Formats: sequence, C-alpha cells, structure tokens
Amino acid sequence: MKGTFGALFLLLGALAWAGEPKPLSPKPASPPAAAAAPLQEEDTLITEQERAQAVAAILSEIERKYVFPKLAARHLPELKRRWTPRALAKHARARALVEALNADLTELFHDGHLSVSLRDARQRPTADASPTEFEQFLARRHYELPRVEVLPGNVGYVKLIGFAPYEFAGSRKAVGDAMGFISDTDALIIDVRQNGGGDLAAVANLVSYFVEERIHLLDGYDRVSDKTEQSWTFEKVEGPRYGKEREVYILTSSRTFSAAEEFAYDMQGLKRATLVGETTGGGANNNMFVQVSEHLDFSIPFGTVTSAFTGTNWERVGVKPEVPTAARKALRTAHELALKRLRERATSAKDKDRLALALEWIRVQPEEPAPVSPR
Repeated sequence: MKGTFGALFLLLGALAWAGEPKPLSPKPASPPAAAAAPLQEEDTLITEQERAQAVAAILSEIERKYVFPKLAARHLPELKRRWTPRALAKHARARALVEALNADLTELFHDGHLSVSLRDARQRPTADASPTEFEQFLARRHYELPRVEVLPGNVGYVKLIGFAPYEFAGSRKAVGDAMGFISDTDALIIDVRQNGGGDLAAVANLVSYFVEERIHLLDGYDRVSDKTEQSWTFEKVEGPRYGKEREVYILTSSRTFSAAEEFAYDMQGLKRATLVGETTGGGANNNMFVQVSEHLDFSIPFGTVTSAFTGTNWERVGVKPEVPTAARKALRTAHELALKRLRERATSAKDKDRLALALEWIRVQPEEPAPVSPR
C-alpha cells in the first residue's frame, strides 16, 4: 500500500531534519520509550545553543503536525513557559534534558508516541538512504522474524519483533516462508511481546493469512495531508493461508506497541485469536521521527486510526488479553492452553497420548525469562 497509510507505524523509518521539509509519505518511526530502549550515545554535554534549537524545533513540530491541533494549542503555551533557556540550563547533559522534556510532554499530552530521544547510535538508515540500503538493513534483521519453529504437540510458533515494510519483496517473502513452515501445525502461537511497531500494510498482510475474504480493518487520518484512508486485508498472500478454523494465540506484553497492538486488536476484533499475556502499551497514533538537533530526535504523532470493528482504537487503554498473565508466563500458558484444547478434540487414543506427553514436557521446562526489547 502506497502513500502515508503504507508507512504508518513504521518503527525503523528514516529520519528527517526539522526545518528542512521532507515528503510526508516518508517512512515514519514509532519506538516509544515504553516499547523499546534504543542504544544510545554517551551522555553528551548539550550546549545552550543546541537546547534552544531542539526546543524551537519540537514546539514547531507540535504546532504544525500534532494530530490533535486543539490539544496542541492548549498545551503549547505551558510548554513555552516551562522550556525557557533559564529553566533548561540546569539540564546540561543529554539524558537529563531528554528526561525533563519527556516528563513535561507526558504530563500534558499522555501520548506514548510523543517523545524526545537520544540519537540512535546504531547504523540504521537515514532519510538519505536508498530503498536498497534500507531493505539490506532489514534483511540483516531477518525482516523482524528471528524465530519460527514447531513446538511439542505440533504447535507452531512465530516470533515477530517488528512489522517490516510490506513494500519490500523480502519482507513479504519472509512472512510467506514463515507461514509456509508452520502451515501443517494444529495450532499457532504468534509472539509480539517484544514488538514495538512497524508498517501498517505489513499488519494487514499478516492478518490476511487468517481470513478468506477481504476485510476492512481500520481508517487512518493524517493531519498533515488532512486525508483519511482505509486499510484492508489482501486478496493475495505469498504463503499458504492458515485458514479460519485452527486455533491462534497471540502473546502480548506491556511493551507490545503501535502496529503490533493493531495486529492484536484486529485479530481480536475478527474473533480469530486468543490473546495471552499483558495489556499492551496503548499507542494508536501514527508518528514519524524528526531530528531536532545534533544529538536529539523527536517522535511526532501526525495521525490516528479508527477500527472498523469497534469505531474506536487502543490509544491510552491498550489491548486487553482474554487470558491475562505475566509476559514471562505467556508462552507456557498459551502452549498449554493450545495442547489442552487439541487433546479435548482428539479422537484417537494415540493422539491423546501424544498431546499428554507434550503437556508433561511443558510442565518440566524452566520458567521463561521476562521478555525485553531486542532494540
């Protein structure tokens, strides 16, 4: 899907300098502090000039792009009152400045996508990167699919730490290959506990593997273009569909955010999956990253979404699982639940015994460590 909607929620998107206009169908980014703790530079000394540059750029971005202009107009005067050169002079180090700015933004806006961060120390693509460079970067990350396997009892497991852009052929192939690998399983677990977001079209693509007809998922509003576009599942996918009958479980945590939440929300709305784990982070606004100074980036939400199933979204409230449990217990809980349901439906003694052995295997496994962001 092209244009702004195809780029919504993109976690690994390109950065653009504030004050230097870029096309607004870029690859926005959405790693909230709650969902991912990026690698950071050393705690750099921030000059008075850089603080002033960053503050001016942040205030301008909020005024021009923030998805709720009335809310922006209400809180901008207070930010200007708090962010005077004298008030911020005590925050000479980068981390202290980021913490102070974010504390004010959180207190006033309560928007998980609205935040300041240190420049990412990784060699991720910038605004000048070619599509080839960007896809090569994603390919080294296996298109955000680090683990696909079949668990005891013939239960598929797919770990997804981001939704790589649908526009890249490698991304579509990676998902198709993963779905092909688990196509003969009797139940499936999809793990988005460490997933901080990604591409909206990639979400629609994955949902498409679990339905048999085109389905309207949500509408997305972009304040900058003042347009609303729809997101639908796809008629064609690159791997075998999993179908509508087999059980699907989605693992969630408080770090599950943005596009990963949309995937859970869509599958829950379709009554196509059982969510197991924690209530998700609660970020439904669409954002992009802007570089506001030499050492600081700013995440600015420029759009929001409305679910076709509920007429609302998961902003601030998160997506609530049907089976609540601690994130570190979610995989064991979902696997055990899948095996019990399969055993209840088994018609042969051989299958019942096989599934009973798989259940015993789960019970002797050590507890999984708490999931942390891979970023």
